[in-house]
Order: sequence, then structure tokens, then C-alpha cells
Amino acid sequence: MATAIVVVVAALAVQRWTNRVQGSPAPALVPAVAVEGTDADAAFALRIRAEPAVYRSGEPIHIRAWLTYLGPKQQEGLAGSGDGLVGFSWEEQLGRRRQGAVWHSSCVGYSIDRGKALAVPFAKSGGFSGEDPDADYWRQFFADPVFRLPVGRYRIHAETNFWVGDCGHPAPEHHLDAAVEITVLP
Repeated sequence: MATAIVVVVAALAVQRWTNRVQGSPAPALVPAVAVEGTDADAAFALRIRAEPAVYRSGEPIHIRAWLTYLGPKQQEGLAGSGDGLVGFSWEEQLGRRRQGAVWHSSCVGYSIDRGKALAVPFAKSGGFSGEDPDADYWRQFFADPVFRLPVGRYRIHAETNFWVGDCGHPAPEHHLDAAVEITVLP
């Protein structure tokens, strides 16, 4: 009986190895491991997190970003789009789909406290042309309030678009881009 169990376990291990060698995903188990990415300059840090890093087709994708002020003041005034200080974009690693972050040209004042991270949940933005070969996909993507992606590998970005100062007197732009990679399995 013990020999039969060892043979079955060995056969399953060979089958699992064969699946990986042929490029198909490992069956059944999807690890719940989070991934994070960061970017920073002298005054600000941006962090993005996907939890988990692997999803099944149709599952909501959980992405959040945090913007932190690192400068010398207790609080800093910022100017940016009324759409927010942080936007999100993504690209398919082995495909053609890309969704860019879009900000309107409106200007709004914000303030941020030193060392206190501003949490920003993922939000869709972007546009497409009716002649785009993926126009039907984009219509469905933007109509769904939940962030889902088709089977594939993706790089997801949190990006900043703001200036220190107020809308009438902005200083140089702070552009940070933190990214994570996720996988969507069938």
C-alpha cells in the first residue's frame, strides 16, 4: 500500500512538472501573495500594492496606492487635477491592450501631511476610439465598475501628476511611477 501511494504522489509530481514545462499554469493552487512596487524622489514616495498577485479569470483585482510626503515641512500644499493626485494605468505584457492614466486639466489645491500616507484605491480612466480593434472590449471594461482583466500577465502602474504650490503658482511637476506585475489565470 505504501508503495502505491509513493507511485501516485510521484506520478502527480511528474504531471505537475510536465504542465509547467509546457507553459500551462500549475493546477488548483493560486498563492495569495501580495506584490508591491515603489518610486520616490527627494520629497515624495509612491507605493502600489496588488493583493494577491495572481487572480482567476473574472475575479476582482485589488490594487491600492499610497502617496507620502517626505519633505521638511509639517504639511505641504499641492496643485493637481480635480481627478486626484494619483492615477492608474496598465499594460498587457504579451498583448496589445494598454489603458493609460487620464487627468482632466482642472486644477485643485490639496494638502498632505509629512509622513502620513494618502491611500488611493484603483480607479479606471482612459478613452478609446470607435475604430480601435478592441473597442468592444473597452466598452465592457469601462462599463464594469469592478477592475477585472482577461487571462494574461499585466504590469499595473500608479502614477502621480501634481505640483508643489497652488494652482496659480505651480512649481516643477512631481512625476512618480510605481508598478507591480500580476497574472490572471483561466
